[in-house]
Amino acid sequence: MAGAELEPRTERAYEAYSAQTLQEFRERVSEPGYLWATTDPDRRRALARGEIVVAAGDQDGILEVPGGLIHHWIGAVFVPGVRIGEVAEREQQYEEYPRIHEPILEAEFLGRSGHTDRVRLRIEQRTRFVHAVIDTWWQRVHVYPAPDRAHVLATAERIQQVENAGTPDERRLPPGEGGGYLWRANTYLKILEADGGTYLEFQTLGLSRGFPWLLGWLAEPIVRRIGRGSVARTLDERRANLTAPGD
Repeated sequence: MAGAELEPRTERAYEAYSAQTLQEFRERVSEPGYLWATTDPDRRRALARGEIVVAAGDQDGILEVPGGLIHHWIGAVFVPGVRIGEVAEREQQYEEYPRIHEPILEAEFLGRSGHTDRVRLRIEQRTRFVHAVIDTWWQRVHVYPAPDRAHVLATAERIQQVENAGTPDERRLPPGEGGGYLWRANTYLKILEADGGTYLEFQTLGLSRGFPWLLGWLAEPIVRRIGRGSVARTLDERRANLTAPGD
């Protein structure tokens, strides 16, 4: 796929959208309806049955903006018998991320200041149209508003595509250059201890290039399935890690 370059107008559109999403997230932190997943009886029953619930965060999960696409998904899982402290502790065991999460090839803890961690994650993207390796530098803010709840606000401060990853010719492209598979990213994780276990609610935002004109009709439904599936897989991997025998 031909390269793409991040335009200022595309970046501004994402910044405005992500700021609005974060504001809405924060407004619900102290409300009874803290979790999107438990405010709906059908979703709550599905979680009690052990299902992972995933939906588009807005519209149908993919929003067109000038020069790119915003991907927005939200999902939840219930993990019975697990306490909030254990979940919060596992979230900061970054050296385990490559073992837990399939797309993560490397995880490097860069430092901590108060409740803010900085981490580098090397991520591999594989789809029908794309195989790319991307280095991402994250700021992860851990917040504990009440004894039964916590959340993690994660922002990718820098994203660089890696060419020839794992070879002597490896090099990082400048931010905003390359295939345009991921230009910006944010994730929001809510953790709530209730009903004899802990709910995890995971929300993802991402900015990428638009669909190629000739392949848009084919790529769009695949990308939509990938976005939904990525959230479901992440939650399933977290649940498996929390419930693994011997832990």
